[in-house]
Amino acid sequence: MRYENIIRGIEYIKLKVYPSEAFEEAAEFLESLSKSFANAHGQRLKSAFAETAEHEVNHPLWAKAIELMYPKANTMSKPRYWSVSYPLSVTLLCVAPHDYFLRNWSSCIETSVGKLKDKTHRPAALNGILRIVWTYLYRCQEPASNTTTKLDNLIKALFPTKWRQSYAYDEGYDSLACVLHYILARHPAYGRDVVLNLMQTSDLMNISLTTPLPAFLDAVPVDRVGDVEVGGLYLLTSTDVSFRVKALQVLRLVPTIHHALIRSSDTSTLGSDSSRPKRLGELLEDMGLDEVSLPSQNLPVSDAEYVKLNRWREAAPQAIICRMAESTDEVDGRLWRFILPCVVRACMPKAPAVFQNCRDLISASVLRYHPVISSLAQIQAKGAVASSARSPPPARNVPVLRVADQEEFEQWKSWIIFLCAAAWDSTELKAMTKDHSRMPSDPASQRDRLSTPRGLFRYLIPFLMAEEARFRSPVIQALGCIHQSAYRRLLEDLQSITTHLYDDVKSPSGAKSKRTAGSDRLHTAVMQVYRLTSHFARDTKTLDDQSTLNLLVQFVRESRTYLSDRDTPLDIDALRVRRFFCGLVEMLFLGMASLPDADKLISIAMRLALFRLCQQWCSYGLSPAQQRRYDEMVSGSSSIANMKGSDDHASPTSSDAQKLSKAAAAAMTALCCPAFFAPDLASSSPVVSKGPELDEPLEILPTIDWIGALFRDAPEGIRQNARKALQQLLSQGVRQAALLDEVLRRAFHSPEEPAETTEFFNVVAEVITADENHGFTTSQTICLGLSNLCAPSVTRRARSFNLLEKVASRCTEAHLKALAKYEAAILSTDLATNHIAQYRVSACLAETFPEEAHAMVAECALRLPQTSSQRAPLIRALQPWLGVCSLLTQAGVMSPDGHSTLINLLALTVQFRALQPEDVQAMWQRVTARPFSHHASMVTRYLVEQCAIKGCPELVEYAQHVLAGLSDTDVGAMIYEELCSYAEGIGDTSNIPPMDAQNLPPISDTLFTANLHSVISSRTRMSLSKGQIALLLVAEMTIDRPWEYQGQLPVLLHAICTHLDHQQAFVQSIMQTSLFRLFWSWLPGYDEVPEDQGLPSRVAVKREIQALEERKGELFWAVTDTDNSSSEEIVRKIKDLCNKAIFLLEPLSPHLRQTWGELAVRWVAQCPIPTIARRSVQVLRAIMPNMQLDMVASILHRLSNIISDSSKQFQALAREILLTLRLIVQSPINDVSLVPPLFWAATAFLSTTVEAEFLLSVEIFDALLEKIDLEDEVTVQKLEDAKPIEWRGDDLALQRLVIAGLRSSNTCDKTLHALQNIAKLRFCGIVDSQNDRLRYLFPVSLPWFLHAMEQKPLDPNLADFANDLAILAEADQRDGIRRIMISFAKSRFRTKEDFLREAVGCLREYFMAHHSTEVITILLGLVLNSIPWVRAKSMLILKLIFGHAETREPLILHGSDLLMPLLRLLNTDLSAQALDVLDEPLAIAGGPSVAQVIRMSMHLPGNTPTDVTGEIFGPPTESGWCIAKIEEVREICRHNLLAVYTPYQPSMPMGPISVIMFDEDEEEGLEDGVEITLPPRELVPDEASVANLVNTLHDLGEFFQADETPPPVASNVEERVALILNRSLGRSTGETVIGESLGQEAPFSDWQESSFGIPGTPGPFAQLFSSPQNTMDHLAMNFEADSDDSESPGPEGVTVPRTSSPHPYNSSDEENGAFPLEEGGSTKRRKSFRNLLPSKLSTKNGRPERRRP
Repeated sequence: MRYENIIRGIEYIKLKVYPSEAFEEAAEFLESLSKSFANAHGQRLKSAFAETAEHEVNHPLWAKAIELMYPKANTMSKPRYWSVSYPLSVTLLCVAPHDYFLRNWSSCIETSVGKLKDKTHRPAALNGILRIVWTYLYRCQEPASNTTTKLDNLIKALFPTKWRQSYAYDEGYDSLACVLHYILARHPAYGRDVVLNLMQTSDLMNISLTTPLPAFLDAVPVDRVGDVEVGGLYLLTSTDVSFRVKALQVLRLVPTIHHALIRSSDTSTLGSDSSRPKRLGELLEDMGLDEVSLPSQNLPVSDAEYVKLNRWREAAPQAIICRMAESTDEVDGRLWRFILPCVVRACMPKAPAVFQNCRDLISASVLRYHPVISSLAQIQAKGAVASSARSPPPARNVPVLRVADQEEFEQWKSWIIFLCAAAWDSTELKAMTKDHSRMPSDPASQRDRLSTPRGLFRYLIPFLMAEEARFRSPVIQALGCIHQSAYRRLLEDLQSITTHLYDDVKSPSGAKSKRTAGSDRLHTAVMQVYRLTSHFARDTKTLDDQSTLNLLVQFVRESRTYLSDRDTPLDIDALRVRRFFCGLVEMLFLGMASLPDADKLISIAMRLALFRLCQQWCSYGLSPAQQRRYDEMVSGSSSIANMKGSDDHASPTSSDAQKLSKAAAAAMTALCCPAFFAPDLASSSPVVSKGPELDEPLEILPTIDWIGALFRDAPEGIRQNARKALQQLLSQGVRQAALLDEVLRRAFHSPEEPAETTEFFNVVAEVITADENHGFTTSQTICLGLSNLCAPSVTRRARSFNLLEKVASRCTEAHLKALAKYEAAILSTDLATNHIAQYRVSACLAETFPEEAHAMVAECALRLPQTSSQRAPLIRALQPWLGVCSLLTQAGVMSPDGHSTLINLLALTVQFRALQPEDVQAMWQRVTARPFSHHASMVTRYLVEQCAIKGCPELVEYAQHVLAGLSDTDVGAMIYEELCSYAEGIGDTSNIPPMDAQNLPPISDTLFTANLHSVISSRTRMSLSKGQIALLLVAEMTIDRPWEYQGQLPVLLHAICTHLDHQQAFVQSIMQTSLFRLFWSWLPGYDEVPEDQGLPSRVAVKREIQALEERKGELFWAVTDTDNSSSEEIVRKIKDLCNKAIFLLEPLSPHLRQTWGELAVRWVAQCPIPTIARRSVQVLRAIMPNMQLDMVASILHRLSNIISDSSKQFQALAREILLTLRLIVQSPINDVSLVPPLFWAATAFLSTTVEAEFLLSVEIFDALLEKIDLEDEVTVQKLEDAKPIEWRGDDLALQRLVIAGLRSSNTCDKTLHALQNIAKLRFCGIVDSQNDRLRYLFPVSLPWFLHAMEQKPLDPNLADFANDLAILAEADQRDGIRRIMISFAKSRFRTKEDFLREAVGCLREYFMAHHSTEVITILLGLVLNSIPWVRAKSMLILKLIFGHAETREPLILHGSDLLMPLLRLLNTDLSAQALDVLDEPLAIAGGPSVAQVIRMSMHLPGNTPTDVTGEIFGPPTESGWCIAKIEEVREICRHNLLAVYTPYQPSMPMGPISVIMFDEDEEEGLEDGVEITLPPRELVPDEASVANLVNTLHDLGEFFQADETPPPVASNVEERVALILNRSLGRSTGETVIGESLGQEAPFSDWQESSFGIPGTPGPFAQLFSSPQNTMDHLAMNFEADSDDSESPGPEGVTVPRTSSPHPYNSSDEENGAFPLEEGGSTKRRKSFRNLLPSKLSTKNGRPERRRP
């Protein structure tokens, strides 16, 4: 122990080397010490010697001592000695002589490296290595080659090349860094390569970075400053933030070093500091995010990364790129990978050499990693892409990356991104720099592989087929970062892949081959690369390169064909492929939009096909059908993906579908303009077959709807694209007026506007502002700007104002200044201020552009209904334009523009009357205000005209609102008077003023004109005249002091009263309301009436009006049809109402009753509407003014036009007039001048053909007879003098005119009363000639006398009548008649048979010889009377008369027409009596055809035959009324009545009345009394009635031919009738049979030669059918009757009527028509004849059958 301590103490000995004596002593001491150390044994002793020698032996001159000590130290290699022997060995070696050091330092280094694995020995080993390296570099001199070789071995020992076997150093970085520092200091070039190579390994990069920077820089020559930047740039590609921090430190120092070198060297070679380019560090410091593009949406950038990037952009700090690189935030670290290629593209042109040298370094690193990366990615060495595109790679185990591997893999991803970003074409690089840096030490073949874009692409493209997405994604991202100069190379390389892909889908036979997962992955990856690089398609260099464009277009064409396959399953890859394809299409067409000859590259048809394809994938703006197809696509893609069950083909999420939809929308925006303006689809590309979708060019509305959907729902990026697409459409759509119109509509502001309105407005405003040839008119621009001045957005209002300023700038500076003062108010947030400013701006523009007034109205009429259903401020802003808008031409007529403006104003009124009544009212007031007051009359006439034409109640309401708003203006009174004049025209056509609207000009062909039919959607159609429309319009006007307008009061009262029961409820309501409004408006006039006049006060009148209103329901009446319009209840209400109105208003209008009555007469005379004329007559009768001669004459004139008319409308009117005339006649006649025209008019009335009119005419005539003394010669003379000059007929024959009324059961009583009065006139030639009076009065009175004899007591009126006849008979010296009449009057006859016998005897004695025709005609006419006893008594008389020969003459002369009344009874209960009369031997010839006679005889009411005209009777009605020669009689009646009026007509004759006739079965909505006349209904024969007649004739045949053999049964009704007629009536020899006249063979030819079995003997009715016209054809075709009897089939198919009981014939009862048997009569024959009556029907087996008695 003591010896060890002594040895340890030696270290404190101070050895001296100077002077020489001391040095010698020290050397000797060391020599002794070394010998002792060599001979020492034991651990403790050796360790003590080693520690002592380490400290002291530090001089190399003592070689001998070193040689002794070094071997000894090496032998102490055991672990227990190593800690002390190793430092000694290093020290001895370092101080050893030069040769000795060179021989032993390598072995020492190897020993030291071996100890690095031991953590405890590592610090000592590193320290020793550092001391040895320093000694070698600074003390030893060797050739450079030897030095490089030895240093290479040293570096390989310290830094192994296999990065997976490198040591994970936890310490000692400073020692290794010193080693690198020493190498750099002694050998800079070599040291730089070593350091940069070490930087390629992330684990060793820290070592290289810890090299002392000043020493490193001190060792760098001036020409190598760029290499420092290369190293710094290299570090920037690291995924470790600490390395990027070091890199930025280096790069920031480079400018300082460069500046220092410039000052210390020759400036002529380095250049001045001011002229030098910026170094890379300076470029990075100055760069902002604006100089780098944002990451593509198709890169895997998360939302968090986008958010962080936006924060960086918003913050915009100094040196933002450097700060992002230095940021320790994890999100920033991921962002750096996307920012790095942007930095490369931005800085490479400014420092090309740096980036090129760095690219070479990184290329070497990538190549070293390639074997491992390709193995992990399972990429084949050669032909990977070509083979993998066709078939999937063989299955093998996928290696899993360890943690360390993952870090290196991330670094590899960063390097390939850098390489692609720096992969510029060689020509580009040569153009930027000619300097070439030192290449790395890799073999030339490897360097060349990645030095060109093509080599790099061929290196990376095989990774696109990798099965795992982590290998495909970085390559895709890297290829997306290439430079434009390498774009064509990339497209060429990708083309080979897509060619294989698309070719493999189709088999040689054309069938589709099965898709594989590998091909889908590759297709998706390639399409994504196309998408990431698609921005180059917009680069000018790309657009100038035809080859590049051809490659792109070809790929798009092939892809469209491939993607158009609807059978392709849509998994997540398919959705992504389509999304990337849409992005490519978007960029391609955005770029090609600037090419003038783009159509040569891709056809218009292809563009449209691409648009339709993308439309299938877009979810914006879909129609329901498109939405269903889109949903099916998305749902189908989910199901397909679920079936695959792979992670890479997971079910598409909604996000995937949304991304595709957005991409498709963006592509469609780029395609929109080219596809929309497709002038010729026939020029389709030969590559694309023309499909159905190509035949559907884009339409305006769906296209704009889709753009609106993008504005509303799409994200901002797509909205921006949509704006550009819309701008292109507008800029190219100048000729597309419909397109501009639709876009303009959507740009208008409205309260409920959709969200996209602002977008449309902004685009339109931008187009108008930027382009003078925008295509929008001035009015469109102004209207658009004014509408948006009230938008809620201040920005939008400001843009609108700027737009209007742009328009105003076309005029003078003064107009622009006038507009500018309202800008502040427009931008105000106060709504009222904003609206006022809008109005003032509009007024300013109206003053500036007055010529645009009509266009402004048209534009508002077009836009406002399209955009707003609420209040529109623009309605108020339109008013100033109306103040400068003239509707007339210089000639004073309405202009076409004015016509369109009126229609447009009406349309605006319809739209906004309920929303903005005050603004609409003010709008019309401006139209009629000064200086355009003359517009009022034109507007009034126009509204009346339009309402009459349209017939729409809604339009009437709007017109009421318009005119009501003008009531209190300066033109209100004029409009009121004009409307009243129109209303007066309802009844007085001569008063209707000419309306210019009847000759309206055409609407403008340059302005929009609204369609009122579409604006007013009403199905109700009223047929009203212009006067009626005016009445409805004036009802809402409220003028001031209406009682001053006296002339209009009768018009309003009468018009209202005649329309209170209008069939239209709309009209009824207005009239009822207007009547009370009239009362209330006149009520204030009572305040001006003096109290001393005894008139009621205003309060009393007000109470009266209120009382009337309370019982309004009872006050008015309703008419459901024409028949009850004259009911007593209605007439009573009319009278009450009219008189109540006179009571209320006559105090303020003194002569109201008379003026109203005179007006009513004019309406009666002139009103073209029968129902209103009829109601006017009722009103006239209700108020009954003092009737003047001219008033009566006017009524007679109207009656002359309608009397005897067949129309029920006119019959009703004629009846009302006759009732009024009857009232006039029955009332006291104060004016004697009325008597002559009334008398002759009454005489003319008696010729009417209408039964009801005749009845009233008889009453009028009868009343006149009671008022006029016709036995006074003076009176008679005056009447004869007043006889109309043109009166037809020399003899009055009043008796004969009156007697015609006895034929009808309805008129016979009144007629008989009139005849009784006539009979009292003893000697009056004006009534009838003296000799004719008794001849007519006596025969017609006999039935009434016979009937009176059966009634007890005798009617005194008949007794007086008989006495009057007796007096007339006495005057005619006809004593027999006188005696009979006196005996009848005194009831002297015992039986009526006695009276009948004597009366018939008188007829035979006095009249039958010469007047048998008149007598028989009168009596047969009475048979027509439907009263049974009149018929029976008349036939009783005829029976006796026909028994005498003198009666044959009239029958022969007048033929069958006389028998019509008897034949008519064959189907009645009186058929027996009629047959008894016909049973008499008659000889009948001439007259109408049998068919006509039968038709007249079978005629019933409601079925008047138009072709039946009887010479004697004519067709009868049910009551018996009949008129022969109806048309002739009607014409005589009207002529004579007009002749009565002629002397009293005004100087201007009125002429025939223009009449508007409407059918009673009028459609709903048409006015009462106004109908459209329909053609007459087809007359259908009643089979029952025909059958009855046929059966009767058949029975007659059986009666006359009872012994004949029955003929064959006829097969139908026609043959049966022919059979009966031939069999019963017979023919004379040589006469034509009925069958032959029908043009066919007679049905029974064997009967033609005889009649009833007796040759040559005609039957009793042979003459009846002797006329050749009486054929079966006429008979069968013209049999008609209306029978209400029930029918049942007869025995032979002939329909027979049912009767309720047998004929009530009784031989003892003459009342039932039986006649007393005459002498010589055959009882058997009469019995058989009676059996011919209709038999009772019984039912057997459910069927009726005839039962014979």
